[in-house]
Amino acid sequence: MIKAVIFDMYETLITLFDSPLYFGTQMASDAGIAEGRFQETWRAEEKNRTTGKITLEELLERILRENNCFSEEKMNYIYIYMKVLFRK
Repeated sequence: MIKAVIFDMYETLITLFDSPLYFGTQMASDAGIAEGRFQETWRAEEKNRTTGKITLEELLERILRENNCFSEEKMNYIYIYMKVLFRK
């Protein structure tokens, strides 16, 4: 059940100004997946990600498994790296 959705259109709550970029391109590189293959699944699940129907962790695992490169270590590296970057 979705309880709330928060929009931060103008970086009022979270800013990317001081954070290094770590988006699909960088995640694909760290996973060892071609960017196009990574983005194909990432973009197809955009609505589910933004409405809370699938978590970031679930989607990362799916992408890694679909590309035959899943490992707990790799998934945790990408997931934790992203969480640390955007905690500021």
